[in-house]
Amino acid sequence: MAIDKLTPRQLNKDEDYLLVKSTEMVDALNVRMTEDDDGNRGVLKNIKGNTEISLSGANALPSGTNRVIGTCSFNQKDLIFYFIWNSNNDHTIYQIDTSGTAIKVVTGSYLEFSSTYVIHSNAIEDANKDILIYWTDGVNEPKKINISKCIDSNVTYPAGSNDAEKLLEITIAKKLIACMSRLFSLLINTFIVMVRLVHCRHIAQWLTIHGWRIELMQSHHTQILKTTLDSPWKPLLLR
Repeated sequence: MAIDKLTPRQLNKDEDYLLVKSTEMVDALNVRMTEDDDGNRGVLKNIKGNTEISLSGANALPSGTNRVIGTCSFNQKDLIFYFIWNSNNDHTIYQIDTSGTAIKVVTGSYLEFSSTYVIHSNAIEDANKDILIYWTDGVNEPKKINISKCIDSNVTYPAGSNDAEKLLEITIAKKLIACMSRLFSLLINTFIVMVRLVHCRHIAQWLTIHGWRIELMQSHHTQILKTTLDSPWKPLLLR
């Protein structure tokens, strides 16, 4: 009888046991599938045990309650990144290598971590050999951060003098809808006031012809157009 030496490479929890293929498995515990392209891609390996990492000094955890809400592995550089939620909004991203060296990459409330939502992330290396991490929690806008620039002490990153500016720097999908809504509202208000000004000018011409006296006074209703209209006036009709 021939011996099937095929190793299961993927989970299949949907099919009946009698229908599961020889390359599938119905359960897996403490194993992982390698993803490198040097001939070991797709190899099933045991997961090694945990190793305690010491975080002290500049790399110490911030005060308050800290909770891991996501991880991201970057096998090309043998790095793993941890997303740490903090109860005082001092959220942190840590980088840890295979030797156990931990580096606090970035910390701040502008990371917008939540203790109730898991981070889904991916790491890549760009053309400049910088490591970029993209992540989302399914609630806030997706974000991207340059790990290499964060670690480089000669570079100020993310750029910005406050959390709002730093948040804008790392946010991928800007709040375009809100900006367009404000712009549309301004255009509508501008159009309405311009129509009123043209209409009032015609009335003023008609009243002047018929012996009425026109006096122009500034109106607070057109203050919103101070940056778009040179003369925000409307006529006040006096007999």
